[in-house]
Amino acid sequence: MDEELMFLANLNEREWLRGRKLTALWQESGSFKKVFREVGGEVENTIEKRYLRKGINLIPFWSEFYPVYLNEVSGKPLLLYVKGNFNLLKERMVALVGTRNPSRAAKDKIRMVLGRFKGAVVVSGLARGTDRLAHEKALVQKLPTVAV
Repeated sequence: MDEELMFLANLNEREWLRGRKLTALWQESGSFKKVFREVGGEVENTIEKRYLRKGINLIPFWSEFYPVYLNEVSGKPLLLYVKGNFNLLKERMVALVGTRNPSRAAKDKIRMVLGRFKGAVVVSGLARGTDRLAHEKALVQKLPTVAV
């Protein structure tokens, strides 16, 4: 495992440090290893193996597999946890996000949107509600799907 990825993965486990705070510390210090030294704690060297055993791949923002358009977003996640064929992240994608309690109309819209994106990879989270429906509807329509 790349050393910077190992330190990023360890830092990302700390809920209080995720997101913009971690990004700012990294930009200030120039490396996740330096940030880790500053905040302290024990390094888990087997962190990637722990995720891989669950079928989850770690995709840092500098990876060739990190979605190009996501890399342009302010406040982007520094690390994606991907379950599924992460090679699909290089294909044409449609991302669906929404509430955990979608209405009937929202469920119909999900089906309609996916119908317009035949051949695209459906990318969504793993939360209940819209994320789950997006994956389920994609599978019914035989579209590839990746959860991040």
